[in-house]
Amino acid sequence: MALVPYEETAEKGLQRFHKPLATFSLANHTIQIRQDWKQLGVAAVVWDAAIILATYLEMGAVELRGCSAVELGAGTGLVGMVAALLGSREGASGHGSDVSQLSTKASYCVYEVLM
Repeated sequence: MALVPYEETAEKGLQRFHKPLATFSLANHTIQIRQDWKQLGVAAVVWDAAIILATYLEMGAVELRGCSAVELGAGTGLVGMVAALLGSREGASGHGSDVSQLSTKASYCVYEVLM
């Protein structure tokens, strides 16, 4: 378990989590993900760990084409989207109450993948 101290006044380091849109260039695509910390909480923002893992997959460290991938604790789903763009059959899951919110978050985040 990770402990992330958070205060509304600690804007400097966490400011990007309050931006409504996060944009990434991964797997030869531009991926845009909506974020909403206030409405959906910490599972509705793109964390550094997701960016690092998505970049690691993009580097070809793991062959994904034709494989099944499950993203546990999917949050906004960035890692799963990159895995799918790299050829995997992808599934996602959340944790606890997040599971019931996963489809809501997925439809809310309205992922946009641009060529």
